[in-house]
Amino acid sequence: MLAIYYHSDFSKKHGQRNFGDDINPYILRRFLPKSVIESEDTCVVGIGTLLNNGLLDELKPYKKAIIFCSGVGYGEHEQLIGNEKLIFAGVRGLKSCEALSLPKEFAKTDAAILLADKKTNTKKKYKHTFIPHINTDWSSGKMIKRACDDLGIKYIAPNADLEEFLDTIDRSEKVITEAMHGAIVADTLRVPWIPVKIHNALGFKWEDWTSSMEIDYSPNKLTQVYDPTTSSLSKIKSRIKLSLFKRKLKTLVDGVTYLSSEQVFEQKLGDVLKLTESDHFKIK
Repeated sequence: MLAIYYHSDFSKKHGQRNFGDDINPYILRRFLPKSVIESEDTCVVGIGTLLNNGLLDELKPYKKAIIFCSGVGYGEHEQLIGNEKLIFAGVRGLKSCEALSLPKEFAKTDAAILLADKKTNTKKKYKHTFIPHINTDWSSGKMIKRACDDLGIKYIAPNADLEEFLDTIDRSEKVITEAMHGAIVADTLRVPWIPVKIHNALGFKWEDWTSSMEIDYSPNKLTQVYDPTTSSLSKIKSRIKLSLFKRKLKTLVDGVTYLSSEQVFEQKLGDVLKLTESDHFKIK
């Protein structure tokens, strides 16, 4: 059993992976000592929006927990402030620091930046790639994929195989993403990206991460579409919304892109690498 806390229940509950959660074992096994991730006393709280009061229930089996670049969100969090069980190595961004009354130097970035070594110099295969939020893929994936196919845009969902997900982004010239870890991985692999918003999203977590990378976050709103039911009225509404969705998406592909500066990126990557080698993780 790994002493890592992340949203592993998502895969168990839905029978599908979610890239932003499932990269935890993949990354932490590579960068943290075995003595840490197999500890019986200390748990590593990893990548994701995990910092809220509910976390303390999950950590009951452990004496201590090391917070490794996690973010605040999805509930109240006041019980975490000054909690002696928690050892803060770093959090995702400035907003998490403010919420937890931590000095701003604890604002590192999302630890998915450690995927930087997955960048290759292979020839680009996709001009544009679209990544929905996992919930959007479930409710609207068929319609959005149809729109992407019509526009010559590669569609990949967050429940894709991890290596396929990374390879697709790496081989894309530009990424249009509703999923935050789509943006984080694109930025990490130095692929320009465009943030979009279709359904309700937690803006706080986006602003938390983008603040850490010195990026101004301003998502583009796309028309909400849903996979149609069998009724004729539903199909008519879906066709109308799909047309509006495609029209907006077509204008976005050549719009303003985001990418953190090389200076900020290298600094943040170095900060997170230093954390993995810090005294926090020297457990015998």
